[in-house]
Amino acid sequence: MAPRTDASPDAVGATPIGASGTPDLAAVAAEGKPAPPAVVAAVTATVHAIAACLNAGDPARAAELFGAAAAPAFFLAVPLLGGGVGGLSGTPRPLPEEQRTEVRVRDARVLPDGRATAFVDGHGPAGDFTLFAVFVQEGARYVIGAFAVRGTGSP
Repeated sequence: MAPRTDASPDAVGATPIGASGTPDLAAVAAEGKPAPPAVVAAVTATVHAIAACLNAGDPARAAELFGAAAAPAFFLAVPLLGGGVGGLSGTPRPLPEEQRTEVRVRDARVLPDGRATAFVDGHGPAGDFTLFAVFVQEGARYVIGAFAVRGTGSP
């Protein structure tokens, strides 16, 4: 798989589901083939690292696991995904156990251009959410290059 470059177009914008211009996520997901175990493990590791940062109250560190185009939208989604705002002010404050975000990756696929996609089901302080992510490879890791999220809370 080729690493992402800043010039790489994303098929899915970093736009919350329901916003104008949101792509047909089912169509994007259907483009790919089931991901091999190594890719599933890599995207799962990224998702778990993001959840750990949110639970540590450090969304700024979690943003490092998003590509440049997706990071600004991630900060809009932080209230829905979980994670204290302490990290936005520079001082992370871990969340109490009962407010922590839990996630599960499902339906990971590899698109014809080498990017990976997956659905992430989770539960955070604002309730349940589902995130659809497009992952791009940067070196040995995958980062979220684009995403859409919906849930019981509102970002």
